[in-house]
Amino acid sequence: MDSEQHFKTQKTMKTLTTFVFLFAFGIATVAQGNDDKFATLQIETSAVCDMCVATIEKGFAFEKGVKNASVNLGENTVSVTYRKSKTDPEALRSALLKMGYAADGVLPDKKDYDNLHHCCKADLPFHDHGDH
Repeated sequence: MDSEQHFKTQKTMKTLTTFVFLFAFGIATVAQGNDDKFATLQIETSAVCDMCVATIEKGFAFEKGVKNASVNLGENTVSVTYRKSKTDPEALRSALLKMGYAADGVLPDKKDYDNLHHCCKADLPFHDHGDH
């Protein structure tokens, strides 16, 4: 390899290294900025089955400002990641109540609860056990 070709190769490598560094730095900066825009809320809920998981996760997918929602049946919780400028914890709890599920110990309206599929109805205090 002659010296001119060697020089071009070194210059290309330096340019590529600089680009990779700037790209990685840019991604880190964007990711860090997103941390300030989003928050995650854990809500205790009355979900009991896989249909509850699907109903809740789909319901939150249509809520303004929600980035992600996932249900943990083992812990009876819903984890909701949301944009702080678009919604807040009270609105998210209210949305869960409207879906028919308890939210942090607050019971849903009976009419919202009654709209749940029969397998999703946890034994909540207002539940009429004669319905089974």
